Amino acid sequence: MALSKLLLASLLASLLIIQLVHADHQAYQQTQGSLQQIDCSGACAARCRLSSRPNLCRRACGTCCQRCNCVPPGTAGNQEVCPCYASLTTHGGRRKAYICVQYLEPTTMAISRTLLAAILISILILQIVESATIDCDSECKRRCALSSRPNLCERACGTCCNRCNCVPSGTSGHYEECPCYANQTTHGGVHKCP
Repeated sequence: MALSKLLLASLLASLLIIQLVHADHQAYQQTQGSLQQIDCSGACAARCRLSSRPNLCRRACGTCCQRCNCVPPGTAGNQEVCPCYASLTTHGGRRKAYICVQYLEPTTMAISRTLLAAILISILILQIVESATIDCDSECKRRCALSSRPNLCERACGTCCNRCNCVPSGTSGHYEECPCYANQTTHGGVHKCP
């Protein structure tokens, strides 16, 4: 019983975190959608007009423009005007004036981190839940060791243990240690657990 409640609570917490991340991502997309898109081809043509490799420049600038929705003025430099554009680097980690490779927006990184944290928390909760369960077979063998009908006793004890995740100490009595175990009854209202 305690196991299923904890599992349900961890599942609900995970769903809540995922819902919050999804809502944040939708808000970010709406904000980005409401920004006016600039003419990337025209802006990149102006930026790349003096480049020694204009086609490469326009292609890379166009990619950067689509990701950042801005192109710095002039044919070189001025990257501080467009912070997104200025943060773009090559695979070697060098800043480039117009080359744009794999830029991950801060909101996307935050979403990825949040999802990773939610997954790790869920795994941690499941580990705690699994470590909290007891070995019902061995506990019921101990409890029913002196019973005149050990097989019947172990079967009833196993059912109660699986529901309550506890077995009172000793071979009889001590029901106060496990109230759930003590309150289990048959359909006829007779005490079920040995």
